[in-house]
Amino acid sequence: MKKNIFDQYAKEICKKYHIQVDELFSPSTKRNISDARQLLYYLCYSRPMRMTEIARYVEEEGLPVTSQNVNYGVKRVCKKIKEDQDYQYVINNIRSCVTH
Repeated sequence: MKKNIFDQYAKEICKKYHIQVDELFSPSTKRNISDARQLLYYLCYSRPMRMTEIARYVEEEGLPVTSQNVNYGVKRVCKKIKEDQDYQYVINNIRSCVTH
């Protein structure tokens, strides 16, 4: 059940960031791609999903990550939310597109 939510978030994030799903799960360190990945971690974690569960779903998509990678991404998004109120708008917009 949670995998379906993960997949929906990934799809919506890719739309917002104008990237392909395979780019999201690539080892790319380009800022827009890593930001998109971190946003995926944050949204899933706040759903709530466990960090190990999120890492497993990402790995199933072809990108090996650890729960520490997920934790780092969640913290970076939390920091961005505090620094940029518009970022919260983007998050709310993505959440509204995901069915329960």
